[in-house]
Amino acid sequence: FQHTVDSELQKAISAQHVFGSTHIITRNSHKYEIQEFLRQNGLSEIANNVLVVPKKVSKGEFIKNTFFSSCEIDNQIDRNCLFIDDDINELVKDSWLRENEHIHRV
Repeated sequence: FQHTVDSELQKAISAQHVFGSTHIITRNSHKYEIQEFLRQNGLSEIANNVLVVPKKVSKGEFIKNTFFSSCEIDNQIDRNCLFIDDDINELVKDSWLRENEHIHRV
């Protein structure tokens, strides 16, 4: 079995650079293998932006704490997030993700 990059996802990642940075948020502990895979598939620019979610932390909580906590303290949210996940539970179970108008879930 060989992993591949979904062509539509690769286009979305490439297009995102116009608007800001791209990060890969994963539960997979094989961070270095993921980074190498990204480099081999023409996504070197985001290979250094692979973040592993700690155990017992939801992806929503991780995104909030990593990318939005300083904005909420200042009450100035100046960023948007396109959150793509293949697990419907990750997309719908976190109320902060569902209710935040700056998070766009796919």
